[in-house]
Amino acid sequence: MSDTTHTLGLPLIQPAQAQKHVTHNEALARLDTLAQPVAQSRALSAPPAAAQDGDTHIVAAGATGDWAGQDGAFAVMQGGAWQFLAPAPGWQCWVLDEGALVVFDGGTWSVVEIPAPQTVQRLGIATSADAQNPLSAAGPGTLLSHAGDDHRLAINKAAPADTASLLFQTGFSGHAEMGLAGNDDWSIKVSPDGSTWIQSLVIDKDTGQVSFPAGGGAPRVAQLRNTDTTTDLNTSSLTDVPVTGATDILDGDRFAVSGNGVSCISAGRLRVSASLHVTSAAADANLTLRIAVNGIATPGAAASGHISAQAGHAEASLHLSRIIEVAAGDVVTLQTLREAAAGQVTMTDGNSLLLLEQW
Repeated sequence: MSDTTHTLGLPLIQPAQAQKHVTHNEALARLDTLAQPVAQSRALSAPPAAAQDGDTHIVAAGATGDWAGQDGAFAVMQGGAWQFLAPAPGWQCWVLDEGALVVFDGGTWSVVEIPAPQTVQRLGIATSADAQNPLSAAGPGTLLSHAGDDHRLAINKAAPADTASLLFQTGFSGHAEMGLAGNDDWSIKVSPDGSTWIQSLVIDKDTGQVSFPAGGGAPRVAQLRNTDTTTDLNTSSLTDVPVTGATDILDGDRFAVSGNGVSCISAGRLRVSASLHVTSAAADANLTLRIAVNGIATPGAAASGHISAQAGHAEASLHLSRIIEVAAGDVVTLQTLREAAAGQVTMTDGNSLLLLEQW
């Protein structure tokens, strides 16, 4: 054995060796270079013209002249000649002209990022951190607590057009986000698939006013109106008032006309208002008015009322209002029944109205 075999490869003094000081001094010289390695540069591929004893360089690729074939090695000037030390994986060296720490991986030297005092470039807690997520944590919860009084979590962005938000994901696919998204108004948006987003709520940064771009802030409205009609109202069972006038579907994403009623495209809570206006009758008639869902009384207590239409008398009106829950596809209608007496009932302009409002 002539050299140590662990890391530095220092020369060993052999048994009965003459001039032991030569070997000893060579080992000290290597230690002087490698124990706290400092290199002037790692950018040169040829020896500098005026090197001094002790000068150390990491030889750049494509070495020439006295450095030929020593790519990546330490070149140390000793006694007017260049000595070369081959690095092993894991060796580190401070490079003066770069002001950087480099490490050898077995093939190349690379800069080691050194954080500023009290600064960590990345931190992963029970998971890996990366450039996009330099702070990452995995676990059932995260606690951010006070240190005696208040505690504030700040999310800062560079400019109004940037984003500062909280993103909620399922399987790393975004489905809800709230914060300052692309401007300085506070908003909430949702997504069914992580790519298509629907903005649900916006609070204006200047006025504080709240708006609902996807609806829900103001009621969605539909109404059915009948104009002049004279009819023999059914005397055996409640039946739908036929639509003979205008139909106002003001929000087509929620409502659609279906027969003599309004079909609810989405489930939700409705406020339903209905009215019946009678101006004359051929004979006295007691009339019933009812709000129906899918042809039957509204769920819960029935929303119905009675009105009398007397022959030759002035007009009479009846109004109903009820809040109900509907499923998608339910059809709301206004139904009537003439309970007694014969003859036709005349209902003039605005005689019946079915109004639906959904939030």
